[in-house]
Amino acid sequence: MILSDREIRAALGRGALRITPDPPAEAWSSTALDLRLAKDLLLWKRPSAGGVESVVCPARLFLIILFYSFFAYFFRMFSMMATIHRAR
Repeated sequence: MILSDREIRAALGRGALRITPDPPAEAWSSTALDLRLAKDLLLWKRPSAGGVESVVCPARLFLIILFYSFFAYFFRMFSMMATIHRAR
């Protein structure tokens, strides 16, 4: 993802990004933020607490789409029949 200086500042302001320590003013330009690594580099530690696993089963997704398609078709047919019945 490429962010402009305004987008980076907005993301910092709302807490979506965190840069510590704050970059000096000369590191900012209208299209970039010059980040230099310090002597210490911290690595991301994946949380050990279990999260939600997001597995998508294509077969299940297909069945959901099929169900809703059938429901939409049935509803259209029912609506059309009710309209015809009222017209008579």
